[in-house]
Amino acid sequence: MSKESKLSLTVPEDEDISYDDSQIDEQTSEYADRKRVPFSTTLNAGLYEKLKAIHFYDDIMISDIVNRAIHLAVEQLEERRGEAYDVPGPLQIDENNGS
Repeated sequence: MSKESKLSLTVPEDEDISYDDSQIDEQTSEYADRKRVPFSTTLNAGLYEKLKAIHFYDDIMISDIVNRAIHLAVEQLEERRGEAYDVPGPLQIDENNGS
């Protein structure tokens, strides 16, 4: 993450961030009917190693972990903002061709 990043997510001390296997596969109603699309980014090497280890030991798909983590981050950012982010037409994905 760059030093200029506006992203600052925290987990309150009293919030339980543990999960069970069913929650990692959980789809929210907002996203349940949407197909997955390819997405490429870079990760901190240590986080990527942890993701690979989780996949190796617990047979949980890396994409499932990333989807869940991003979903939680979006929820927290929208809560901090006080409203959901609307997706403008040009940013919406045509699920028929993936763009």
